[in-house]
Amino acid sequence: MKGKFLIAAAALLMASCTPAFAGGSDKTIALSTNLPTWGSLLTMNCEVQMPVSPRWSCYANLRYNPFTYSKGSWAQTQLRQLTPEIGARWWLDGVYDGFFFEGFLLASEYSVSYPPREHYFDGFLWGAGAGFGCCFPVAERIYMNVGAGIAAARHNSTYYMGPVCGQISGHKRDWVVFPSDLIVSLMIMLKK
Repeated sequence: MKGKFLIAAAALLMASCTPAFAGGSDKTIALSTNLPTWGSLLTMNCEVQMPVSPRWSCYANLRYNPFTYSKGSWAQTQLRQLTPEIGARWWLDGVYDGFFFEGFLLASEYSVSYPPREHYFDGFLWGAGAGFGCCFPVAERIYMNVGAGIAAARHNSTYYMGPVCGQISGHKRDWVVFPSDLIVSLMIMLKK
């Protein structure tokens, strides 16, 4: 399943980079990374964004974390995930200028553990969300996005007694609402 999920995520990112998807070859492509996401146990992330009209832009985002810390011990900590997200932003003043509202779809395959040992689970989720933010220049061709988002998702999780023994303690399937993003991202304009 992980292979198919990774292929789908890569296809979404590649499709978002094509000039046909952007509505022409003369559009500004922006590449960004969200700084708070890196602080979440070194979760790597990248977003590609491009305008599709004077006030609309589309984006594809990918978050990936393969790391496990203190593996096999009582203090094992991990937030392993592969999370693709696609969305659109509506800009009040124009693309990459001022305030925006966004809507997005996301999916995630995850494996989480943190001390004490009882907190270990993995699974899959899919959902949608919305957010708002502001974009402003900090240097030539470098911008900063600041904002927040909230999502609702359906998850299917398996809970374990601990990361060492792997004994299943239960399953859970339900809807969850959670803050999806705290956006403080650096954005670089690649093409003008």
